[in-house]
Amino acid sequence: MKEIIFYGGFAFALPIGILAAVSSRVVREAVFVALIISTSAPYLVDINLMGRPWYRGTTRGIEISYLDAFAIILLVSTILTRRQDSWRYPAAAGVLPNGQPLDARGVFWPVAFLPMVLYFAWASVTVLVSYPHIFGVFELSKIVRGLIVFTAVAWFVRGPREIRLLVYGLFGAAFYVTARALQQRYIMGSHRVCLPFAHPNLLSMYCCAIAPVALAVSLSDLSNRIRSLSILVTVMMVGCVLLSISRTGYATIILTIGLTLASILGLRLNARNLVVVIGILMVGSGMLYKSWDSVMGRLGTTNLEQEYMEGGRGRGMYIRLARLISDEHPLGIGLNNWSWYVSGTFGEDEAGNVQIPYHSTDEPPDNPNPQLPAPPAPAHNLAALPLGE
Repeated sequence: MKEIIFYGGFAFALPIGILAAVSSRVVREAVFVALIISTSAPYLVDINLMGRPWYRGTTRGIEISYLDAFAIILLVSTILTRRQDSWRYPAAAGVLPNGQPLDARGVFWPVAFLPMVLYFAWASVTVLVSYPHIFGVFELSKIVRGLIVFTAVAWFVRGPREIRLLVYGLFGAAFYVTARALQQRYIMGSHRVCLPFAHPNLLSMYCCAIAPVALAVSLSDLSNRIRSLSILVTVMMVGCVLLSISRTGYATIILTIGLTLASILGLRLNARNLVVVIGILMVGSGMLYKSWDSVMGRLGTTNLEQEYMEGGRGRGMYIRLARLISDEHPLGIGLNNWSWYVSGTFGEDEAGNVQIPYHSTDEPPDNPNPQLPAPPAPAHNLAALPLGE
């Protein structure tokens, strides 16, 4: 019943939303900002088609959410109104990377779109030649959703006005994420926060994506109001990474902030920017001092030798499994098939724990002994997972 209601509402809202967005530039801009902000809560209203909630994969169904509605409305309305916007708002036409005016009669090829399409094509091949197909289809659907969002935003942003809207949308998402993280830490009493996401690592990576953008804006020539907000957002995103207690998040935020400073300060080295950078570093150092016990407690749980030692259950186990898989399947075992393949191929892991295999793509695995571990999770390593799949 809920599927009928959701898809009925989805089918009803799309044409009305597209019509409203085509008729009004203000509506299109509102949809754009809503799309950016909604990335901070993608599962607020969503549904899984052909869902397999018991499968331990990176995607457990064909996911559709309100975020997809915003993306489709924005993409279609932007395509239909390109000539109209160029005539009414000449400054909105923008320019291509080579400095040439953007032709409003057509569409341009966004930067980095080709590698994404090639990745999708290769992923589709691995799904076609592997078994089972259904879990790979789940993952392919998520790639398609990402391509739609990416294309919609790339085609909509044409000039300074849209860039400001993008910045304000990211800032709105940052304030929401920070509010939920603080709520979970200081009101709900959680030591390691993840809200509004399902896992602390998701929170940290989201913040690591916004922080360098906010830092770059703080060192730009935009208005004082935007620059002041961007300084605050940068500090908030660093604080959320600290609250997530994510080891990868710590390394990533240091790397992204460092690369952003290295790429910008050489071009915009002045007294104001130096004051901004020093101020952000001082506040960040204060937050690090406040969180020092949590940070060191997390980093002290293991070391590189323990993490990658032979026979251990750390990240090294996934790398060794990926090597075994790639030796036998050079083209990969198919997207999202890690848990299925590992549970059915290896009777036990390196630590001697029995692996519960799947017997069907439609039913959860039989587990007569609740004390036995569940089927293996997908590789917790961004190098091992694509190498195997």
